[in-house]
Amino acid sequence: MIQLFKSWTTNYLQKNKSEVEGMISPHAANEVAKKEQRPLISTEGDLGILEELPKEVLFYLLVHLRPKELRSLFLVSRKMNFYVCHDSVWTHFYKVYCAEDNTKELPEIAPFTDWKSFFLASSYWKWDTDANKKAETIVLTHNNRTASRPTSRGSNPAVVASQPMTRYRDSFEVEILERGNWLGVGFCDEKFLIHDGPTLGTQSGCVNGSFFCQDSTSLRIQGSSTKISLDRKLQANERVRIRVDFDLNEVYFYRDGKLEGTIRADSFLEDGKLFPCINLSYGTTVTFINDIDRK
Repeated sequence: MIQLFKSWTTNYLQKNKSEVEGMISPHAANEVAKKEQRPLISTEGDLGILEELPKEVLFYLLVHLRPKELRSLFLVSRKMNFYVCHDSVWTHFYKVYCAEDNTKELPEIAPFTDWKSFFLASSYWKWDTDANKKAETIVLTHNNRTASRPTSRGSNPAVVASQPMTRYRDSFEVEILERGNWLGVGFCDEKFLIHDGPTLGTQSGCVNGSFFCQDSTSLRIQGSSTKISLDRKLQANERVRIRVDFDLNEVYFYRDGKLEGTIRADSFLEDGKLFPCINLSYGTTVTFINDIDRK
């Protein structure tokens, strides 16, 4: 992995030399380190060709990776671990992934909490507990990551995630722990009816789509002329992943890591306006798989 990172770094610097020089203040990373009272440079280990980079350039390159892509760099060496886990990297990720406004001030965190841990705790997908986002017959457990429907009361109850999908967080994955007669895993906007409405992927008047399983299994998006029928039904212990390409206006549906189908939406899929959503039948339990810290 370190060789791949070195190769990527060299190519990136060659292609983006003017951008790097124009965007990085020579003292920017030093000021961050000084404010956080953490040293900027580690003397342990050797990074090879990366040692030749100014450390603020190394930090600049690290924040252009996705958080889950940094996992492979954690164990390369103590020195690489130092840079990958540095607060200046994870405060950037917090602003991009978690803050509603990227320019807002960083919150105060506990004195003995590092920003990597704080970011991971803040960025997990969770189901919303608000009455407008969760039908009353849906029960949440495991710090609101697991949703179940233990009663047959109500019609087509749904629950929506507490955070929207964005270009930076364009996908989510859930595991079906128990499957009742039917379920829908997908996305919706804020106009979606979470109870006593049509099932996910068929409601009019809002943007919504789903990987839906009942008597048959299909991929569908409200308003789209495309509907894909699948031969095999969703089962317990299977994982469903939904990814939205906000530039191409397309949605990709995966089962256990395999692409099952792609649908181009007729409605505009707006960055920050769509939320993960599930429709549950009686006896169904679904949990988020937060792979940002998966081993």
